[in-house]
Amino acid sequence: MKKFIYIALASSVAAFANAEIPAWHPPTKGEVRSPCPGINVLANHDILPRSGKNLERQVVVDALSKWYNIDVAISTGLFEMAVNFSGHAGASSFDMVDIWIHHNATVNAIEGDASFSTVWKQTRSFWQGKTIDVQEFGNAAQARYLTSNATNPTFYFPDVQNIGAAMAFMTSVLGDPVAGTVPTRFVDDWIVNERLPARLGWSTNEKLTDLATLGDLGAKNSGKFFHAGGHF
Repeated sequence: MKKFIYIALASSVAAFANAEIPAWHPPTKGEVRSPCPGINVLANHDILPRSGKNLERQVVVDALSKWYNIDVAISTGLFEMAVNFSGHAGASSFDMVDIWIHHNATVNAIEGDASFSTVWKQTRSFWQGKTIDVQEFGNAAQARYLTSNATNPTFYFPDVQNIGAAMAFMTSVLGDPVAGTVPTRFVDDWIVNERLPARLGWSTNEKLTDLATLGDLGAKNSGKFFHAGGHF
């Protein structure tokens, strides 16, 4: 009986939390998306403008802070980075399509040739368990790096910190930043469907994603990348 009551209460709490999330819908004709799943997800839920256009500073900062619990300073920095990469430095907004710049050798911080989502099938093949840990992130990153370097004559991925940062953000937003693990099902839904995985049990992490959290996770992930055989 107690077990039944606990399950019922847990289900009610989850349903209440999920009810707050705006409805998900994939982009339609005329709507644009970026190389970053994190903001695409929020646009698909109409948390950021569903059009993917005219993303203003406060809207972006508020969305990243509320739904991903990302520190305001980091959220602001990400907005400014996107505006700069869009080619409109100092502008008050940007369109998601403006930041498809990963082949520009001068900036490579949004998406790299070795990014996880670039060839998802290869990346996903390294994550066979129910959770992904830092070693498995490192194995996938190493494979993406070596494959891209061997097959792409214009391959460009200059900074291992980019790999560490991507893995750190994913772990902190979707999983357990202390343990350094993330449920595989959350990552699948977030990257493949570009959807908040609340229906799978995810909720906004109570632990703030700040520079200290990202720095610790980034160092762990970058270290596992090198341990797996990655190199520059």
